[in-house]
Amino acid sequence: MVGYARLHASTSVVDVDRVQVEGTVHPEWRRRGIGAVLMQWLIQGAAEHHRVTFPEHAGEVRASTKDTVVGAVQMLQGLGFEESRYFFDMKVPLAEPIATPAIPDGLRLVRFDPAYDEATRVAHNAAFLDHWGSTPRDPAAWKSSVTGSRPFRPEVSFLVLDGDTVAAYALGYEWVADTEATGIRELYVGLVGTRREYRGRGLARLALGTVLAEGVQTGYQRAALGVDADSPTGALGLYEGLGFSVHGRSITYRLQLEV
Repeated sequence: MVGYARLHASTSVVDVDRVQVEGTVHPEWRRRGIGAVLMQWLIQGAAEHHRVTFPEHAGEVRASTKDTVVGAVQMLQGLGFEESRYFFDMKVPLAEPIATPAIPDGLRLVRFDPAYDEATRVAHNAAFLDHWGSTPRDPAAWKSSVTGSRPFRPEVSFLVLDGDTVAAYALGYEWVADTEATGIRELYVGLVGTRREYRGRGLARLALGTVLAEGVQTGYQRAALGVDADSPTGALGLYEGLGFSVHGRSITYRLQLEV
């Protein structure tokens, strides 16, 4: 394979129809303009999809890259993309036992169970309603990209429950190919969130701390996650408090779609 390109279309819109795209070119085939051709194809596909699905809203293409990948940065800027958001890639070694906070009275901490899948989706949509660029996920999109995806690891995913309501959650993932390539078994925390009405009680720290503690017990050597540098919930401070440090930065670019 020389390269690939993929378009992730939104199933709902809050303010702007943001079409996320991604792709890569094999290192041996770079610097030949293949990436630009793939991105132009993605832009065209995003525009066509936008005209069919949400023409009443403004539309834009979003693409992200690490700030150290100079070729990708130059390509996106050359195609008219503008910087719109910064994200930190954070990691923490999993070598020592991790203490977790006490569970608040009236709440329960449970390992992820499919019986709570829909409640977790609803909680995630509610928790991320005030996050930049986030749109609610319908059941099909949630299943395919979150709890039904191959890397998802329910055994290292935890929920904080108030009755049958998911108040907070932290979901773990593992990419086996990355482990084989690097020799490091990494637990990637793909989603962490707390419903707004439950914030300020340490529930995200409880869920995430339990994921990390379970990761230590099950043989993971490192944990990683990504965070919006301007997160409105103070997530960066939470992660730093659990030992995470910044190992890289990604930039999200956007290009307005012409209707």
